[in-house]
Order: sequence, then C-alpha cells, then structure tokens
Amino acid sequence: MSPAVLLACVPLLMGFGVVLGLERLQRTRYRVHGISPSYFASVALLFGLFASLAATDAWQRMNKTSLALATEVSDLRALLRIAETQPQEGLQIRGAVGEYVIELRAHELTEANSSNALAEPPAGLQRLYAIGARPGAFQGNSSVNASYLASLEAVRASRIQRLELSHSRIPERHFMILLLMGFLTQIAIGFSHSGNRVACAYAVMLFSVAFGAALHFIQAFDDPHSAGYEADMAQLAVVH
Repeated sequence: MSPAVLLACVPLLMGFGVVLGLERLQRTRYRVHGISPSYFASVALLFGLFASLAATDAWQRMNKTSLALATEVSDLRALLRIAETQPQEGLQIRGAVGEYVIELRAHELTEANSSNALAEPPAGLQRLYAIGARPGAFQGNSSVNASYLASLEAVRASRIQRLELSHSRIPERHFMILLLMGFLTQIAIGFSHSGNRVACAYAVMLFSVAFGAALHFIQAFDDPHSAGYEADMAQLAVVH
C-alpha cells in the first residue's frame, strides 16, 4: 500500500475515535450540551488555510517539474535538428541523444532518489559534450558549434532543475500540522452535533473522508513520479 493511501486512512481512524470518544463523554457528567457553530467555523478555517498552502506548494512544484521536462525535451529536439544538417556528426549526435533518452526513461526513479544524480551526468550527455569538444567539430563552423553547445547547456540545466525539484518535498512537519488541525476540526464538528448521536457520526465521518482525500491528493501532487509526471515523461518516446 502506498504512503499516500496510508496517510489518507489516518483521518478515518481519527474520526472513528472522535465519534466513540464523544459518545462515551455524553454518558459522563462532562457531557457537552452543544457548542456554537462559530467555534467549528473558526477551527475549520485554520485547517483550510494550512491545507490550501500545502496543496499550492505541491501543485506549483509539480508544474515546475513538468515545465523543466518540457524544456529539456525541446532542447533535445534542437540538438536533433542540428544533427540533420551535419553529415559527419549527425549520426553520432542522434545516437547519443537516443542513449540519453533511454537512460533517462529507464533510470528516472533511481535518479530522483539518488543524491549523486546531480554530480554524475548520464553517459549519453557526456557523449554529447565530447562531440562538441572535438577539434574541428561541425566542419569548423563556429556558429553551429555555439548553437550546439548552447542547446546542450540548456539540456543540462533543465535536467538539474528537474532533479532538484524531485528531491524537494513537503516537510513532514507540514503533514503533522495538517493532522493536528484536522483532528481539532473533527472534535469541533462533534461538539457542534453533540445532541444527536447519528448526526454527530455522519458529520464527523463525512469530514474525515474529505480530510483523508485532501491528504491523499496533496501527497500525490508531492510525489515526483505521480501519474501526471509519468504522462509527461512519455514525451521522451518521440524525441529519438
């Protein structure tokens, strides 16, 4: 079971515990006769604020990662366009780009989780640099060589940005804050419906389902290898 699914189950367990706890509390002298809904609204507002901040952070990072990948693909295509005009280096460039793309798609998950990925460029990228560094490359045409190296540097920069974004995740303390604020909101909902056991259970568990779904989607957006990102990676299939 994925961490996102496990995290989504926590609010359901918390909600079940709140319902049972309030039901037992009603049988004691500390029972609650009803609390103003404004208390629930104020606590829910704080929870919504923290949840929206975390979701926005994860969403923006996912968009930036997709943009970096799209830029990387665009610059790889620029290298292939240069290869079409060069009879000598063209075949070598296409082979190196193909090797780079294959390595990228095959080892994407390993790269994103490896601290050495930024310091160790893939073999295909090293081959591309070696082609541009040869004396007399591109028949001595300095303008073509400059365009080639500029596109190659852009590929490297986009790759580094993409990997840095993959290493950046929402801190665990943010999820702990969300769980705490969500728990307080569950209690506030229960207090607001303390006079009706059935209404209390329905209201608390309905919020718990929404709470768990919110955590699940935030965790999914924060995953550098979410379904959306894997769909973006499919662009690489048409590069070579």
